[in-house]
Amino acid sequence: MGKMRILFFLCLLFVQMLHYSFGQSSVDTLKIYKKAKSAPFYVSKNPQKLSRYLTSGLQNDAEKVLAISYWICNNISYKYMGQISRSVEIKSSHKILQQKKATSIEYAKLFKELCAVVNIPSEIVHGYVKDFDFFPGDTLYRAEYAWNVVKISNEWHIIDLTLAANDLEPDGTPFSKFMWAVLRKPTTVKMKPVKRYSPQWICVPPHKAIYTHMPILPMFQLLEYTITIDVFMRGDSIINQYVGRYPQKTRYYFDLEKYVTLNDVDKYVYVAKNTLLENPFAHFNAAIYYYFAVEHFKKKNYLEEKGRLFALQDEIRPMLVYSNYADSLFVLSVTDDVKELKAFQARSEKWKRDLAEYNKIHSANSQELIKRYMKQTQNIKRIKTQNDAIVSYIQKNKSIVSDKTIIDQPRPMVQKNADMYEAIALKSQVDSMGIVIKKIQKYLDNQIGFVSKNDAQKALQNEQNALKINQKNTRVLRNYITKKGNSMPMVYLTNKSIEKKLYKENLFTIDSLNKNATDTLLNFLSVQQPIVFEQIKMYNSLIVAYCKQLQTIKSKLQNGIGEDTLYITAVKEYTDYMERVSNEFVKAAIALPEISKILHEHIELLQECIKHFKKDNELEVSRHAQYMEYRKKFRQIDTEYIKHFQAVNKEYRKIIQKALK
Repeated sequence: MGKMRILFFLCLLFVQMLHYSFGQSSVDTLKIYKKAKSAPFYVSKNPQKLSRYLTSGLQNDAEKVLAISYWICNNISYKYMGQISRSVEIKSSHKILQQKKATSIEYAKLFKELCAVVNIPSEIVHGYVKDFDFFPGDTLYRAEYAWNVVKISNEWHIIDLTLAANDLEPDGTPFSKFMWAVLRKPTTVKMKPVKRYSPQWICVPPHKAIYTHMPILPMFQLLEYTITIDVFMRGDSIINQYVGRYPQKTRYYFDLEKYVTLNDVDKYVYVAKNTLLENPFAHFNAAIYYYFAVEHFKKKNYLEEKGRLFALQDEIRPMLVYSNYADSLFVLSVTDDVKELKAFQARSEKWKRDLAEYNKIHSANSQELIKRYMKQTQNIKRIKTQNDAIVSYIQKNKSIVSDKTIIDQPRPMVQKNADMYEAIALKSQVDSMGIVIKKIQKYLDNQIGFVSKNDAQKALQNEQNALKINQKNTRVLRNYITKKGNSMPMVYLTNKSIEKKLYKENLFTIDSLNKNATDTLLNFLSVQQPIVFEQIKMYNSLIVAYCKQLQTIKSKLQNGIGEDTLYITAVKEYTDYMERVSNEFVKAAIALPEISKILHEHIELLQECIKHFKKDNELEVSRHAQYMEYRKKFRQIDTEYIKHFQAVNKEYRKIIQKALK
């Protein structure tokens, strides 16, 4: 019951598409489904009986086409290996029905013959579809795929029963299948067909079909303004521009209507002659159609028991010309195979070369960052040792001067002139020392201000943020390498995996966070910390001498000249400066070990990334080798395929030449 509901639902969805495709034709999809589903075994092996059974009692050609299409989709499996291995045999409809397997041309042939039984005009269309390694700008040398056009209510429609009946998915890991299902990104050249009814491929609107299906002749596009093979090869965006610039108001059938009136040999010759006009690289397709013309003529007019052709000389003579054309074009198609292989190889080698170059750049940038981090960890050790010495010195000398000393200092009971003159002279020295102290204070203000603005806590916060980015960067790269190793990609649909721009951008952010805080702070401390320490020692010596002089002045003057205030102010300023310097350096002492720990984590992560880049290069060599092995095997199959037709064509030519003697 579950399957019944799903199929019924699909049929109901299909009604909407049929309404567009068949215009006013009424289609009873449920009746069609039931009839196709219940087709008895005894009619399923005979094309005539099957077609008549499927279409009996149906009201119009639209229903008949749908009944035939649905039965084929539901009962015939895709012989995908026959498609890619260039099976030279195109089975008869009887054989297709017996084996229940078909290549794309066999799907198209069976559909055409079932339609012909009930007088529905249909044609087989050979054309180009874009393989997994097709890229905009590639040259399409061969049209190896086939579908149909069918006439319903005086309108022609595009039908691809291969895709309507099947979907392709990677024959690999669950990850391979996921990448293909969601992103259509192949991670293996091993694909397998899966039966999956897709009604959107039955009666595809021509302006949509042209994005995926390029017939060898323009008339099969069914477009008012046809698209050239050059536009098709340049990719979807160019097709989209063309369709937008030339809206399709009506369908064009004039050439097609003339074509269907031709006999089979004339059809083959017509296609052969016009194929190269549309695509000058399609030597194989022109060759094979000339070959089909000769083959069809031979089958129709050759008597095995007599061993000769029975036809008029005027009919036989063109066949010799066509056979010679086919032979020459087969030779050119072998050359095309060589060109195509070289193009695939050049692109794959460029991917490999570019990937190695980008990985080299990323590794070098990562290594530069590692060098800086290692230097910074060494600096932190030295800075911390110096820092501890400064803090210890300040703590030891913070009470070296005290207000109490000046307060407790008594003044003389009697003022002596000599003492007064000496005090005035000392005051001059105190003023000079005060100027030096002010310069030291100004220097310390600048240093404290810089350290405060670029404090270690800010650097720590920056490094914590940078570490998160680095961890993400490494995790993404690690996952990418793991997936690439498990499911080797054959091609790169974008340069994302080659260039790894996200890694570069994240590394730039990590670098900026370090430069803007940690690197700036450590460079400053490395240079200025020893100078600051010397200034503090000098400040200490000066404040002791300064205060001692003020104390001496007070001991010599009965009336003060402001020495108490100067003393107390100097002590307070000294205490404040030592406190501020101590606080900033204590904060640094707390943060620097944490920063050093994070820097070591950065180094480990970056070293891991460099290893991943090296592994990526190794995997890329393997990818390129596997891809080229696949392509060379494909070319070898193609060469054997062409040789087969050349050999048969040679035999046909002998028969023709014998008949012309």
